[in-house]
Amino acid sequence: MAYENNLAYENHGAQHLFDSVMKVLTDMDIDINNCKSQSYDNASNMAGVYTGVQARLKEINPFADFVTCSAHSLHLVGSVSAECSREAISFFGVLQGVYNFLSASPQRWAQFIDNMNKKV
Repeated sequence: MAYENNLAYENHGAQHLFDSVMKVLTDMDIDINNCKSQSYDNASNMAGVYTGVQARLKEINPFADFVTCSAHSLHLVGSVSAECSREAISFFGVLQGVYNFLSASPQRWAQFIDNMNKKV
């Protein structure tokens, strides 16, 4: 089930994000006391031990243990590794440029998708 909350993300402060999480949980009729874990990236606004979202949720439910998001950590490892090679930096720079060029125009993007879907 997709959730469209239409929350305004004016800032990335921990309190604002915490309020947003609590609103989604309330709107979806999910009791925070039934949550047994939480997982975010390592940004201090989310994972901060004293004032991050995870700390604020843990004040309400001490059993909602925080676990660092493995996918985010793995993404960071890949990103940092790729930045260590000039060839990788060049390759991904060209790839990003091609993506930016194609995605800037709905017509170019549609033509690209059509060509990608054609069987060779």
